[in-house]
Amino acid sequence: MTSTCYFNHMMKTGGRTASEVIKRGLGLHWGKQFKTAHEMCDFSSWDITATVIREPTSRLLSHYRMLMQHEIFGWRRQACTSIWDEEDCADNPSWLGKSLELFLKKFPDKWKLHQLHFYSESGDVNEAFNNIAQNTQIILFERRTEGFGRLAKKLHIDPAL
Repeated sequence: MTSTCYFNHMMKTGGRTASEVIKRGLGLHWGKQFKTAHEMCDFSSWDITATVIREPTSRLLSHYRMLMQHEIFGWRRQACTSIWDEEDCADNPSWLGKSLELFLKKFPDKWKLHQLHFYSESGDVNEAFNNIAQNTQIILFERRTEGFGRLAKKLHIDPAL
C-alpha cells in the first residue's frame, strides 16, 4: 500500500527545499501520494504529515532579507496579486520600509508569528501546539538532516539525502 504524505509548508522555514527532499530523497511524489500547501491539513486524511519549524527570529530575518531582494531586483511575488489581497499579503513590498526597525513596526503580527497562526487561526499557543504535535514528523530547520533521517526511519525508507 502506498502512503499519502502531506507537507504542512510554512513560509520561510526552508519548505521548498524540504518539499524537494521529501519528493526526491524519500521517494514520495506529488499528486495522490504527496501534497504541500501553505495551509494546515486535515490530519485524518493523510497517512503521513510533516512540517518544518524554524527559530522565529531567524525566520523573521529571512523574510526581511527576502523582501529586500524583491525590492532590489524589482521582483513581485504572484501571491500578492492572485491569491491574497495586497494588504493581506506577507510578501507585500510596502512592509519593507527603509530599515529593519521600520519593517518590524509595519509587518503585521499574524505574519511575524506565522508559525503560530498557521496552526491556530486565533493565535492560541495551546491549540497550535496540539496541532503541530499531530504531524508524523516535526523537522527543526536548524537540524534538518536529522529530522529528515527520522522521517525516513518512520517510513522504513533508506533516504537518498
